[in-house]
Amino acid sequence: MMIDKPGKPFYYENRYFVIRLHRRDQDSVSAPEYIGEQKSRGVSRENARQYSSADSAKRAVAQFKQCGMLFEIEEIVDRRGPITPFPDFINDLLEQIPSPYCLVAMEWYFGGDIKNYFLTSFSKSSYYRYRSKLLEFGIDISKKSDVILLGQETYCN
Repeated sequence: MMIDKPGKPFYYENRYFVIRLHRRDQDSVSAPEYIGEQKSRGVSRENARQYSSADSAKRAVAQFKQCGMLFEIEEIVDRRGPITPFPDFINDLLEQIPSPYCLVAMEWYFGGDIKNYFLTSFSKSSYYRYRSKLLEFGIDISKKSDVILLGQETYCN
């Protein structure tokens, strides 16, 4: 599932349920144990069997003999992302730049010819206003970007 919140980057979200074991005679300081594949007990959360719904996890718990154990169904939300072609340090920088300037900065990072674009589509004063604002963030749109993003290296000279 893809999560889209206005003003926020995209994330892939994976929701699933696992069964956590609690032994009645065990102290709460020990590492948590989960039910794994083929009903094996005592595995880590990464190796725990994943259930698509809480109901399917409840049905699996009903098949176990209690034998001094408590079962807890735990929902896991695994977020992967943000989905962006930019590394984290560029994303952090772009989040600080105000909206209209941010779009120009993104185009500059992608290797666009910003100077030519502005001088053919907008006025010189707009170009210099954008340039001075982006220089505050260390981005000089009068020069071509020397940043090579992953996936772009085959298109570079």
